[in-house]
Amino acid sequence: MKSKQEMAVKVRDLAFDTIIGLLPIEREKPQRVVVNCTLYYQCKSEVFIDYSLVKDYLITTIQRKQFKKLEEAVVFLTQGLKDLFPIIHRSELEIIKPHIFDNCKVSLCLTQKFK
Repeated sequence: MKSKQEMAVKVRDLAFDTIIGLLPIEREKPQRVVVNCTLYYQCKSEVFIDYSLVKDYLITTIQRKQFKKLEEAVVFLTQGLKDLFPIIHRSELEIIKPHIFDNCKVSLCLTQKFK
């Protein structure tokens, strides 16, 4: 009997510029965001998560959708990753705005378990 092993694909410190946010300045000028993502799945032969596709999906979707709220972004992205990779059973997705304030970084994180 083969045992299943839990694996986690992690994309860390994925940084790029995009339009995101509610403030007028955020809608006019792209700002730097940093994305951290962890996708958990059961390892089976020939089943894997292509981290290159994960990276490209995150960048392309965030830049294309130009989300107003981080909450909308993390929910949409999490579901999109699950659709791309149905083997995901849990995910963690964080979007950081490192330069929105001078004295701190702000972020929003969603941890999602799937059935």
